[in-house]
Amino acid sequence: TPRPGNKNLSNIVDLSIKTPILNIYPNPNDGQTIYLNAFNFDDSNNEILISITDLYGKQIYFENTGIIANQLLKQLNFNNKISAGIYFIKVSKGIYSSLQKIVVQ
Repeated sequence: TPRPGNKNLSNIVDLSIKTPILNIYPNPNDGQTIYLNAFNFDDSNNEILISITDLYGKQIYFENTGIIANQLLKQLNFNNKISAGIYFIKVSKGIYSSLQKIVVQ
């Protein structure tokens, strides 16, 4: 039984918040083709966005996929290979996002 003055945390915190999951392969990568599997997004009407930044925060790729689903399977093809280095791929939908590091050799 709850004691007076204690609040039920479910009244304070939204326990239904989903944490998006992002899988990238292959990793390490050759910089030509990257496969993304992002899932567990919310069911909002926001579109899924993809961005790739280098270690200095410079955005080298951005795409608004136009997809509002809660999962994204995507193949990114680059005519000009991405230069060797470490990058961060972020997939977001509304206020939720997932970030993964990728190594390009």
